[in-house]
Amino acid sequence: MKDKILITGINGFVGNEVANLLCNQYDVWGIGRQSYSKNPLHTSYEQVDLTDEKSMLDYASRHRFDHIVHCAASLSFNDTKTLFDANIAGVYNLLKVADMTGVKSIVYISSLPVIGVPLVLPITESHPVNPRTNYHLSKYIGELLLQNNPHLNAISLRIPSPVGIGMPTNKILPVFIRNCIDNTTIELLGKGGRKQNYIDVRDIARAVALALQKNCSGVYNIASDKSVSNLELAEMCKSVLHSSTEIVFKGEDADEDLKWDVSIEKAKTELGFIPLYKLEDTIKDIARSL
Repeated sequence: MKDKILITGINGFVGNEVANLLCNQYDVWGIGRQSYSKNPLHTSYEQVDLTDEKSMLDYASRHRFDHIVHCAASLSFNDTKTLFDANIAGVYNLLKVADMTGVKSIVYISSLPVIGVPLVLPITESHPVNPRTNYHLSKYIGELLLQNNPHLNAISLRIPSPVGIGMPTNKILPVFIRNCIDNTTIELLGKGGRKQNYIDVRDIARAVALALQKNCSGVYNIASDKSVSNLELAEMCKSVLHSSTEIVFKGEDADEDLKWDVSIEKAKTELGFIPLYKLEDTIKDIARSL
């Protein structure tokens, strides 16, 4: 019999891809805010409020999950109460569920920018933490709640910028791709020097699958093997899509010198994670989907 796994936020960008990968190996169940599932592959879906402790306990008591993958998160930057309810109380409720129903492990999708401004490169899991936003503060508190439960295998995966088919179209990569397809100008702040790490959502799903197989706890960076600047990203989009669009520079970028060079040595060694999907191929995939 397959282990039963609950994926929170299963309708989201990351949660949906995790479900796609795990559905053949696990009995996949999902919850979310919507009244319906967006993916027909899901074995079962219910609309459940993660912040409602009674509803969560009732739901989990009826189904008895072996594992939980926590992908759900609120991005309500302007509503601190909603943000903290979803991202902190939600983790607390999942821990209560795990304790009361015998969950074996939790894999938590965290965020690399919980560290704040990168001070030491490459960024490792021991980098000092100083969140710049309430969102990243809430994600870090979620990590701490999980770490303080020694009787549970709890793995936090810190991811940088997830990319792939289905990602929000207002993010920098789909915008650049659309510019290249339409041959409209790509505008870069400053000199385009800000450096980011983009990881394909399919690699994130693979990391989750590996984490579920390990009898361990802790924090792991999950990233691609190379970071690129905004200028390099724009030039890559032009090259891959054979576009003649113009790149122009305007204004100043307060984060011009920010560099997200990430070490994934711990994930390689302890989880066996190696990123497979190249950014060039992801660009092609997104372009075909637009």
